[in-house]
Amino acid sequence: MKTLTTEEVLRKIQEVQDRYNLETEIFTKVCEAVKPFQGKVVNKRMCTAIEKILPEYTVSWYYIAGMQNVRIWGNGIAFEKRLSIFIAYDGEGSQSFKFTAEGNNHSFIKSNACYSYNSERSQKLEQLKSKVSVWVDRWNAAINEIQSIQTAMGNDCYPLSSIFDVRG
Repeated sequence: MKTLTTEEVLRKIQEVQDRYNLETEIFTKVCEAVKPFQGKVVNKRMCTAIEKILPEYTVSWYYIAGMQNVRIWGNGIAFEKRLSIFIAYDGEGSQSFKFTAEGNNHSFIKSNACYSYNSERSQKLEQLKSKVSVWVDRWNAAINEIQSIQTAMGNDCYPLSSIFDVRG
C-alpha cells in the first residue's frame, strides 16, 4: 500500500473527467449521425455516416453474436480503451433501428446509457474535488498506522503477519 498526494489524486480525477467529456462529445456526434436511421434496417451505412461526422477517428463496424457495434478509437484514444457503441434494433424479429423507443430496452439511447451519464459523473467528480485533500490526509495517516503495526509485529510473527496482511 502506498501513500498518495493531493496533486496525484486530482490529476487522476482530471484524466477521468477529460475522458468522460471526450466520450460525451463523441457520443453526441454519433447520435446526430444515426438518428436519421430511425426505423430503417440496421446496416453498415450507419458506420459510414459516423465516419463522416468523426473523420479524425478510426471507426469500425463490429458484428458478433447477432449484435452490431461501432468501435471508435484513434486521435488520443487507444484501441484498448476504444468506445464500443451498440447499434440497437427492435429485437422483435426485424432489424429496424430504434434510436428511441418508449418502454423498449432495445433503443439506441437506452442501450448506450453509460455514455449519457458521463456528464453527470464528471460533475459529481468536480464536486468531490474539494474533499480530496482531507481524504488524502486520512488515507496517508491510515497507511502509516498500518505500516507501524506491521513493523511492531516484526517479520517472524507468523501467523499474525498473514492475518494482518492488508493486501488481501
